[in-house]
Amino acid sequence: MNLSEKLTVKLNKAEVLIEQARTLVLQVIAEDEIGDGRLGSEIDPKFDEMIDFISDVGYEVIMPIQMEEEENERLAEISALEARLKELKGCACL
Repeated sequence: MNLSEKLTVKLNKAEVLIEQARTLVLQVIAEDEIGDGRLGSEIDPKFDEMIDFISDVGYEVIMPIQMEEEENERLAEISALEARLKELKGCACL
C-alpha cells in the first residue's frame, strides 16, 4: 500500500469516527429532558465543519502525493521498457 492509499484509509477512518461521535452526542442531547435543542443545533454544524476539514486535507495532501506516485510508476515503466529495448537491440546486432 503506497503513501496516498495509507493516508486515504486514515482520513476515511477519521471521518467515520467523527460521524460516530456526532451520533452519540446528538443522542445524548436528545435524551436530555431539560434541553431545549439549541445545543444540538450548535454542535451539529461543528461536526460538519470537522468532516469538511478532513475532506479538504485529504484533497490537498493526498492528491499531489497520488499524482507523484503515479508519475513515478510511469517513469519506472518507461525505464523498464527502455532497458528492454536496449537489450533487444543488443541481441539483434549479434
